[in-house]
Amino acid sequence: MESDIVHSAFRIYGDNILECEKVIDWIKNTRITNLLLERTEGTVDRPIYIFQDILRDNRIAFQLCPFYGDAQSVDWPNNPLVNAFDEKVDTIITRVLENGNETKPIIAIEFVDALMAGNQGWQRSRRALNAAINQVSYLYVQPIIGWERDSEGLTLKNPRFLPAQTCISQLTLCSKYGIPSFQIYEKSSWSEYAAHEGYDLPEHFRNYSGIDNATILISNLLRYAIHPDPLSKSQLYPVYKNILHEMFEVARTYSNFSNTYYPIHCNHPSIKVENHERVVEQYALALINKSTVITPYALHNIDITNFNRDGTLFNKDAQASTSSHRFHNDILPFINWKHSADARYKTSYLRKWEVNLPSTIQSFEKVALDNKSKLPLTYKDRKSEACVISNRHVLKKIINDAYPDIEKEVLNWIYPNTSNQYAPIFFIPMYGFKPTGDSRPDRGLIPLLSSMFPEMINRHTTLVLMYSNETPVDWKEKVQDHRNELWNSISTTAGALIVDRTQDGIVFHGDRE
Repeated sequence: MESDIVHSAFRIYGDNILECEKVIDWIKNTRITNLLLERTEGTVDRPIYIFQDILRDNRIAFQLCPFYGDAQSVDWPNNPLVNAFDEKVDTIITRVLENGNETKPIIAIEFVDALMAGNQGWQRSRRALNAAINQVSYLYVQPIIGWERDSEGLTLKNPRFLPAQTCISQLTLCSKYGIPSFQIYEKSSWSEYAAHEGYDLPEHFRNYSGIDNATILISNLLRYAIHPDPLSKSQLYPVYKNILHEMFEVARTYSNFSNTYYPIHCNHPSIKVENHERVVEQYALALINKSTVITPYALHNIDITNFNRDGTLFNKDAQASTSSHRFHNDILPFINWKHSADARYKTSYLRKWEVNLPSTIQSFEKVALDNKSKLPLTYKDRKSEACVISNRHVLKKIINDAYPDIEKEVLNWIYPNTSNQYAPIFFIPMYGFKPTGDSRPDRGLIPLLSSMFPEMINRHTTLVLMYSNETPVDWKEKVQDHRNELWNSISTTAGALIVDRTQDGIVFHGDRE
């Protein structure tokens, strides 16, 4: 091998130099990557690292490209977000071709130092979905457990556990698109502390490979980009299996845990422990072949049958202080099933959904469960974010009664008078706006749900009702100008949108309004 010849080159784009350097530090781990750092060239702010690939006997260069992809970015010759991502990703790797052009992103990486609480975990879902749709491998690196602290950051309060929703959503992306959408779980001394204190962790968490998984994956994906041959392909299979093994165990652990119970997924064959090895193997094979999972273990095939069998009655937690009297009195009572409500509430609810009530009712709960296919159903026990509604005719009447001046086009989208054979509505009541602006977690809600239920969320089925009193009154103009990522996330997926504050709505057509 001639001493100065570089056979392949890559660019590592990062939100900042530290995120670029994280990836280089992984690659420097010769024991795992079989890549040996030979020298560093270039300037301090955009260095070039040159490695020898011990396995392939060639030389690979990596240029770090920090501060990319926005108005404050360095003027790099390429913006890797174009035609791939709607939002900025922490780190993206592309290959530089001999003519100076770059490939589309090979892999995108997100880093989270602390687990996010509640709906904060939805925020990055759009990036994972973008990656899968555009056939870009995606890594989400996070600690295996986190902790809330007091205001001074000194005293530990409560642990934060891995969210089942985001793990399940990424496994579903693997199932549908045949492209890695992986989570990497970092262990630390806090992991052992949590185990010592008796907090629930995945059974085999001590065996998780963490950053080693990421390092092996990245080095072999880059080799495959250079040499797309059977040898490179075979080197990906073991690390795919290892990561999937961990992800399915995390999904199983936290989909039936504390106050987060996901009955549809807990009862899905892919999550059941007795199928674990077969599931991991079939998903890994699908990813190797870049194909859709087509067995009974395919998470992306969850549909109304699963909801009718294993779903639960919907309940939405919406604060009266931040939404209208109209929404709380004319929408929620007919969408929310309240276990603690009185007989009058439950009778009104059931009759609204055209349930035939017996002359004597000993248990409203039993009547509701016996007729649950007629009622709003969700995937999550207790409070949830969205529901599936099979009776579009009743939903149309509820919306029309609450908003009598709403556009006929919206009503006809909900339930065309000519047919009752339309697929169920995926109904998403969304808060959307705080006094200070749009709710960042809500930007990721529809992408999260689209990732979890790709066969059910589309232009023909998805209805968003934004109920915040802070929603801008000129919202239609803002939807049309495409400058706000919350409106963009809605307009690219939903079929229709209703805004409670202005009592009107819009029907979306095509890829983007």
